[in-house]
Amino acid sequence: FGPYAASIKRGQLLVAPRHESPELSRDISGPTAQVSLVAWAKKEVNFPGGRGGMEFVAGAWAESIGSRQFSVFLDLKKGDLSHKIDFEISGEGGPTPGHEWCVSRAIGTRDVPQSVWNCLTLTYDGRQIRAYNNGTLERRGNGTGGDSLYSNPFNYTGGIFDAEAALPPHNRQGANFTVGSRLGDDPAYFEGRIGGLAVYDRGLTAEEVARVCGRGGGESLQYLSI
Repeated sequence: FGPYAASIKRGQLLVAPRHESPELSRDISGPTAQVSLVAWAKKEVNFPGGRGGMEFVAGAWAESIGSRQFSVFLDLKKGDLSHKIDFEISGEGGPTPGHEWCVSRAIGTRDVPQSVWNCLTLTYDGRQIRAYNNGTLERRGNGTGGDSLYSNPFNYTGGIFDAEAALPPHNRQGANFTVGSRLGDDPAYFEGRIGGLAVYDRGLTAEEVARVCGRGGGESLQYLSI
């Protein structure tokens, strides 16, 4: 990332409206969709953000209208999952069938420290959700892929929710792409600095993640900028 960063305080967020930036939300959807999201973030405050204190970094995720797609969270506030990266993908838009919330997620193993730059990377190639921090896949569970809760990688072939195809014509709002908070009645605020964001419409390989996080340079990778 460059020499500048966005300082985000509690209650602030950036919004890329769905109708103005379809490549960041509307176009990344459907049963065969893939996505990678890279965020250079410096977390500065621990506080009760939204439900249970989760902190939303970036993504297209609107729970209040049943339009979850993809998201980068920090700090699930649940036992040893606290202070970890939490990357979620939804093919349903609403809660995972049989669960209260979305559980198709990959969660890291190390605490994300405050006041330190971290390169947080979510990848989804249509088969697995993967959570990386600073270019390293933080393996959880058997480390090669599983569908038990909180595995990393997490096996998931449900695609990414397509609001335009699923919702009635009069209610096809879909999710906007937001940074620092999701929109709705449970915003889950992030407070800190965002030094850069990159969104890809495919799942990056481990080698590409290492390059884009600065461990070899990622200048040749084509991304969707905001």
